[in-house]
Amino acid sequence: MSDQEKPGRGIIYGMCDPRTNELRYVGKTINSLAYRIRRHMTPGVLNRYDTHHTRWLRQLRELGLYPKGIIIMELPLYLLDEAEIFWIAYMRRLGANLTNTAEGGTGGVTRKGRPNTPEHNRKLHEGLRRAHLNGLIAPVKWSDAAKRAHSEARKGMKFTDEHRANIAAAKKGKKQSPEAVEKRTEALREALKVRGYSPGIGKKISESKKGKYTEAMQKSLELAHASRRGVPITNEHKEKQRQAIGKLNWEKVDEIRILLKEGKMRKVDIAKLYGVSPRVILSIQKEETWKPEYHPSKQSQ
Repeated sequence: MSDQEKPGRGIIYGMCDPRTNELRYVGKTINSLAYRIRRHMTPGVLNRYDTHHTRWLRQLRELGLYPKGIIIMELPLYLLDEAEIFWIAYMRRLGANLTNTAEGGTGGVTRKGRPNTPEHNRKLHEGLRRAHLNGLIAPVKWSDAAKRAHSEARKGMKFTDEHRANIAAAKKGKKQSPEAVEKRTEALREALKVRGYSPGIGKKISESKKGKYTEAMQKSLELAHASRRGVPITNEHKEKQRQAIGKLNWEKVDEIRILLKEGKMRKVDIAKLYGVSPRVILSIQKEETWKPEYHPSKQSQ
C-alpha cells in the first residue's frame, strides 16, 4: 500500500502556556487532542527525558497548571509528517518560542538519515498546497486560542525588505471582493472621523459644488487655449491647470498632507480614500504638485 493509500486522518496540534497563551509546542497525532496532551503530562514521560520541552511541562505541573491544546489543522495521514515540519518551521519563522527538540516529521531527517534538502522541502510544501487545492485538506478554522497564540508570536516582528517584497508579489494581481473593499473604506472613514476629518466619502455633489467644478474645467480649457495661441505659460499657470483638472482641492490636499505626516495610513489607502492614484499622493508628498507656495493662504498675503 502506497503512502497516499493509507486510510485515516490525523491532526496537527499546538500546546500553549496557560499563563501567557503563548504557543510553546507543535506536534502531530492520530488520537484525540486531549489524549495526546495527557500522554505528554504523564510522569513516565516527564521523568524519563530532560529536554526543554519536558522541563517546561514539569514547571507547569509543579504550579498545578495544564497546557492549553489547540487544533491547527486536520489532514490525511500521508501528509502528517510534512505538515508537522511545515508548521514548526513556520511558527519559528514568526518568532514563536517553541520547545520542540526536533524539526518534526521523522525528526527532521529522511529515512536514510540524510537532512532534507531545500528542494525536498519545497516539494513537501508544494504537496501540501496541492492537497489544499484538491480538497484533501479541510480549510483551517482557527480557534480563538490559536488566533491569540498566533498574535502573540507575531508581536514585535519586523519584516525585512525581502519579506515585504514577497508579500507584495503574492498579492499582486489579486482582486479584492466588494465586501472587503467596502469594509476597508468604512474603517478608513471611521479613522478619519476620530481624527476630526470629513473627506466626504459617498456624499452626493451639491449644485454649488458642481458649479465650482464646471468653473474649474473652464479655467483649464482657457489655459489650454492660451497655450495653443502662443501665449507663454508660466509654472504657476501649469500648477493651476493641474489643480483644475484633478479631483482634489486645497482642503483635501491639506488633509492628505496631515495623514502622510502621521504615517498611520498607506499611500495606496489614502489614494483610494480620495479617489486618486497613489502616484498623485506621492507627488503631493514630494511637493511636485499642489506646491505650498501656491496655497491660497500664502497667495492672500
